[in-house]
Amino acid sequence: MPSWSSARRLGNSLPNNLPFSYFAKLRWTICASRQLEYHSLESPHDKMPAFKDPGFQQRREEAGRAKNAALAAYRAKPPVDEAVMAERTARRVAREAAEVQKRAEALRAKEEAADAKREQERQAVAAAEASARAQAEAAATARAEATAQKQGQRKAWTEADRKAARDARYAARKMRAGRR
Repeated sequence: MPSWSSARRLGNSLPNNLPFSYFAKLRWTICASRQLEYHSLESPHDKMPAFKDPGFQQRREEAGRAKNAALAAYRAKPPVDEAVMAERTARRVAREAAEVQKRAEALRAKEEAADAKREQERQAVAAAEASARAQAEAAATARAEATAQKQGQRKAWTEADRKAARDARYAARKMRAGRR
């Protein structure tokens, strides 16, 4: 909070021959605004009249006057021409119809985009399924060829080859049993 000494430091010197009420007024102004403002005893704040609380009757009269003024302003307004009203109504109806049509077109476009997206997704799924089917068929064909080749080789095996394969399977089974 500013003090008298800070006012002197800022270069605002106060005369010494003023009455105490003047300094009280200055102190109140400094406290209220938190700035150094000097008002003379002739300030407009001193001349402002006190607030007078109006009574019920006075408030009622003022409300009546305001109501009458509003009614007078309404009555002074020229009447609306029927042709102007019809034109406004026609414009409003046309505007609403255009908005409805615009919303319908936007909805139709949105539905078409959704249908196109669904169709594209369906095609992608069908392509993926076809690819998977082709891979499965290729794998099955490869397995069938490998099985046929093995069977062809087995037919060409001699008795000694069959015995060696059987012994190898037996040894592998014993090794698995031994690990347990």
